[in-house]
Amino acid sequence: MSYITMEIWTGIWILVRFLPTALIIFAGVMIIELGIEFIQKKKIEVKILNWLCQFLWILIVVSILKITGIIGGSFGISSPLDSYISFKLFEDGFNAATILNICLFVPYGFLPVFIFKNIHKHWWNGVILGAVFSIGIEFLQTFIGRFAQLDDVIMNTCGTLIGFLMGCLLLRITTSKK
Repeated sequence: MSYITMEIWTGIWILVRFLPTALIIFAGVMIIELGIEFIQKKKIEVKILNWLCQFLWILIVVSILKITGIIGGSFGISSPLDSYISFKLFEDGFNAATILNICLFVPYGFLPVFIFKNIHKHWWNGVILGAVFSIGIEFLQTFIGRFAQLDDVIMNTCGTLIGFLMGCLLLRITTSKK
């Protein structure tokens, strides 16, 4: 079995395994969201598509955190300054892992377009979304004995931006038909 095929099946297994966790987090988010609407005396609307996107986004975030070792990692007391941080771009070359990094973050960038009002108005929101999350992951990885790489941040951000732009395009197509 090829490396890419093995990684894809591992990712699918993680998605399936974390369905209950994502459902619990989603239920908590829904309770808070509906509670706020109730307190503000707003009309509570049933937004099935939005809720589905929220659930899937939570599932993607939790899965990314598992795949990158943040969930289940053994956090130590070591300093990030003692860890290996690579600022060299593509020192291992442009390989399958690079492509998988991009693919992993495409759904992470795609779904927020349908969750957050007006996020689609500026393309750089996709860059910010990907860069902040990816930098956070790389920073946390230094505490679990993994090393941080600048090219991971760049590829993760590119994947997020690709997904974000795809979501914006789909939103534009679906709203122009109405």
